[in-house]
Amino acid sequence: MTPKRQWRFYKTDTGHEIARQDLNALPESAKAGVAELMTRYRTDPSKVLQREISQYKGGIYALKYSESHNEYRCYFAREARGGYMLLALSFVTKRENRPNLAVPASRLKDWQTRGAAVRRLKEWQARHGQ
Repeated sequence: MTPKRQWRFYKTDTGHEIARQDLNALPESAKAGVAELMTRYRTDPSKVLQREISQYKGGIYALKYSESHNEYRCYFAREARGGYMLLALSFVTKRENRPNLAVPASRLKDWQTRGAAVRRLKEWQARHGQ
């Protein structure tokens, strides 16, 4: 059985859900459009049009939602369990030729580092019977 894909939101090490706040800060119509695109990608990635998704170096992807000459990018990474980690959302002006990947890249590195630390702790606890 294929595991159910789901979206998770990036959290800081103190549990602050920055990516969820990014989504909730969007105008209502943009929030609805981005949420619909995320749902469509989660349920069947083949239903997302080629112009609606980009892949960048380092395992970062972006879903792109356009509305009224505005573009919103939803940066994410794939999880090993088949889900997706929402790293950041941004508003992109038409003048921007290249996306600014500094924030999503930093959050991805932080998420991966903390995940590796948790795995090492669990392995140590299993070896030492704790």
